[in-house]
Amino acid sequence: MLRVSAVQFHTEKDPTENLRKAELFVEQEARRSDLIVFPEYFLESPAGMAPAIIKRFRELAKRHKIDIVPGSMLTERRGRRYNTSHYIDSKGRILSRYDKATPWKTESVTAGGFPKPFRSRFGKTAIVVCWDLANPLISAHLSKLGVDLIVCPSSWWEGGEFKPERRFAGEFVDSLCISRSYESQAWLVYANKAGVIHLKGFSDPSAGRTQVVEPMAKPVVAQGRTQQVVRCNFERKRLEAARRYYRG
Repeated sequence: MLRVSAVQFHTEKDPTENLRKAELFVEQEARRSDLIVFPEYFLESPAGMAPAIIKRFRELAKRHKIDIVPGSMLTERRGRRYNTSHYIDSKGRILSRYDKATPWKTESVTAGGFPKPFRSRFGKTAIVVCWDLANPLISAHLSKLGVDLIVCPSSWWEGGEFKPERRFAGEFVDSLCISRSYESQAWLVYANKAGVIHLKGFSDPSAGRTQVVEPMAKPVVAQGRTQQVVRCNFERKRLEAARRYYRG
């Protein structure tokens, strides 16, 4: 059995305070989980802080013997900025560094390439970030490669800047998470921010909906937009049973 925790994290203005809160979550969830996942941009840290932040999470992973996906953060390499997510295993090793392939139109970052699966304790694993989840080409790519786990840090808001007559961001997120899990016949862990998301020129409520999805099981979903942890246990035999059922 493999245990996961997805944190619907309430981001403060101070990156140092956000890091302090994240450390408390890691310590808390290490008692009950093998993997903890945080949201996209959850630290609100500048690119220059990235090396020190990753070093700190590597130390935490090793100390508490837990795999960590520390959301995503701004990074800079060779004069270009990226929205980057890392997978750190329980020995403090970086198993994957992924640059978001489908940046939202207001992000001033360079697009990365498609996700490259890697081996973790969960099997063949891939990271996507937020709007990547809505990219059908990435979905087809991961389905073809036969991944076991998809991890998705996110910062998905309600879309109030478009003034929709009927807001549907939560339903949109739900449909994407379920679809991507079933298309790839894989576990999916989606971690979104809590509360209000502050953007350039406006603020909007988070869509919430942090969740853990597996084929042939009802998703475990956050209730509301408050800070909380969504937990689930994965069993390999259930995943294999789902694959036999759907693939024949």
